[in-house]
This record gives sequence, structure tokens and C-alpha cells, in this order.
Amino acid sequence: MSKKIFYIILFLWGSLQTTHAQNKITFQVDLKQALTENQFSESDRDMVVVRGSFEGWQSNKYKLTDDNNDSVYTGTFLIDEDLNSIIEYKFCIVKNNGEVYWEWYPDPENIPHGNRTLTLSGKPKKLSVKNFHLMSSIVPDNDGKIIFSAEELKEDFLQLRKSLEELHCALYEYTSKEVFDSLFEYQFGLINKPMEYHQYYNIVNPLLVRVGCMHTGIWMPGEFWKLGTNNFFPLRLKLIEGKAVVAGYYNDTAQVPIGSVVLEINSRPIDEIIIEVKNSIISDAFIMQFQRAGFEKRFPLAYASIYGFPEEYFITYLLPGQKTKSTAKLIPANNESVRKIVYKNFSHPSLTLKILEEKNIAVLKIPTFSYYDQVEYFTSFIDSSFREIKNKNITNLILDLRG
Repeated sequence: MSKKIFYIILFLWGSLQTTHAQNKITFQVDLKQALTENQFSESDRDMVVVRGSFEGWQSNKYKLTDDNNDSVYTGTFLIDEDLNSIIEYKFCIVKNNGEVYWEWYPDPENIPHGNRTLTLSGKPKKLSVKNFHLMSSIVPDNDGKIIFSAEELKEDFLQLRKSLEELHCALYEYTSKEVFDSLFEYQFGLINKPMEYHQYYNIVNPLLVRVGCMHTGIWMPGEFWKLGTNNFFPLRLKLIEGKAVVAGYYNDTAQVPIGSVVLEINSRPIDEIIIEVKNSIISDAFIMQFQRAGFEKRFPLAYASIYGFPEEYFITYLLPGQKTKSTAKLIPANNESVRKIVYKNFSHPSLTLKILEEKNIAVLKIPTFSYYDQVEYFTSFIDSSFREIKNKNITNLILDLRG
């Protein structure tokens, strides 16, 4: 090969390489709505930051400030990424207690997380002012409830349907498309008024149940559980021959003798409650035994998801071996005591990344995918791990998925 051809090949190869550069980006976000709805207060030491794929979705380093006192928060940062690469980002409100309010689907077309996107050019760029996209326009009423407008619930429902239809690999495995289409239309029609969390849950959860897939479900957000943090159903129940039998307690008070048969909760027949709770539990291929086990293991959580948090719990029951009905007003359990028992044998094994630089190998250990209540932690760890692998030019990766 001649030197001339060799140089041409080198030139072409070099032109194909990605150029690394610092991109000077100015972010701007308007927090008027968050300020009006008291979801952000700088006087309480809340702050707004940019989080994204360029920093692992976890840093508070990229903080914005309101220099002009006009509710528009700005910040200019150097983002060290490849030219023409696309980064994803969101604005986040970080409360003074560490709680984070993430923007809620600011770009619904960017499935699955609705992140904002930006193509980097290597040149300084001042982005237009964005409105902070709140998770919801929540309106606390006189009873401390949180109500969502029908309009935003419909928008959320359509996003859910789109995600299922476009992303799920086996949506029609157990329920035909014709039936699903009919269910989607019927359930959508039920969104005809402002609703609380549990009311909307009763509309969308039946759709997820009909998928028949353990990996396809919905979870109540942490905000919901705070509404009734001291008001959970306190009795542990076991299903024996179709009856709900008291098997223990979620608090320290033995209010009803173990072995008692529950007949009603707040005047609702227990048979009706058993059916509704079991039918709300997602299982592979509609396995009834799994739904039964879910009823026994997570009844207070499932009950709250369906019925909300009543002010009081009254039950009608039969004492062990007797046929005379008794009634009792129960002392509720709290969130901590319920979860301590429900998740007694459940823990999150550590995610670990080990870099063996001398062997040019990275070992990423993921012992479980059950981080459904710690999604941000899981995604942040995975993103930061691959960033470290990239920065150290490691070309061999071992995924340890044992367990």
C-alpha cells in the first residue's frame, strides 16, 4: 500500500471518529406554577437543578438560580460530551428534606420516560425558557385529599395506552386485541370527573391485570402513602376455605382474637372485598394462587390502593368457634409497621461495579431487578456505571446476574 493511500485511509478514519468537546449550555425554566401551588419555596431552601444522562441522573451540582426575581431560573454549564450526541434531561425540584420532584413527562413523545432531549453541537447554546412540568396539578381539599383533574387523568391514561401498545412485547398473549381495545375505550369513558389516587387506580389497574404479566403493573407513588401514613388496616388476614381469618396484627394491639372470621369492613361484605382485592393483584397468566398469596401478604396496601384511607375502621366478625356476630372499632396501623411485616423477607441486595483495569474488564453485578420502589436509584447506578466504563475506556463487560 502506498503512503498516499495509507494517509487517505487515516484521514477518512479520523473523520469518522467522534469528536469530544465541551458544550456550553444555558438552561432556563419557569417555576411560576410550582411557586403558586406551593411545591417550590426558595425561602424554605428548596432548589431547582438539571439532571440528565450527562451526569448520571443524580447530581445536585447543576443548580439554577433566579437572578432577575422573575420566577425564571437559569444556569450555564459545561457539558463534556461527544459532538452531535443527544443528551436527555429533566428539571428537578429538590426539597429541603432531600425529596425530589421530577418533571412529569415534559416530552410525552420521548418514550418511556418523557425526558427532554438536546443535540450537542460543541457551540454555546442558550435554550428557550421551559415551563416546569409538574407531576400533577394537585389540589388539596379541606380533608387533606389530593384531587386530579379529569383532563390530566385522560392525558395520563392515553400515555399509558400508548406505552402498552407500542412497547409491550406480548400485550395480547392472554387478552385479545379486540377485547383490549374495548376495555381501553370503556375505562377511558369512566374518567368523567376529578379523582383521587385510588379512584384513578381502579380505572387503570384492571387493564394492567389483563396483560397477565408480572413485569407489567403500576405502583402508587410515595405521595399517596403519606396521605394515610397512620391509617392502615391493622389486621393480618389469611384465607381459609374462602373465609378471611384473623392471623395476626400490624401493630402492637391485639384488638380481635386470632382465629376470628371477618364478615364486614366498614359495612362492606368481606366476600366482595376478597374478590376485588384478589382481582387487583397482577400475576403471570392470571394464576389464582399467586393472587391469593398477594391478598394475604399485602392486604393493607391493596386495600388502601382500592378504597383509599377511611377515617375509621369498623369490622363485623365472628369469634373463633362461635356464630354470634361482634363488632369492633379498630386502632389503625401505620405505614412503617405495615411495611416492616409485608417486606420482612425482602431487601435490595447491593448493585456493584468492579473495574479490573489491568485486565480491561468491568464486572457489573445485578443480583435482582426488584427495584420497583427505587427506580431512580437503579437507573442512576446503571447510567453512572456505564459512564465510568466509558471514561476508563474499558472494552470488556461481564454482567453478573446470578440470583
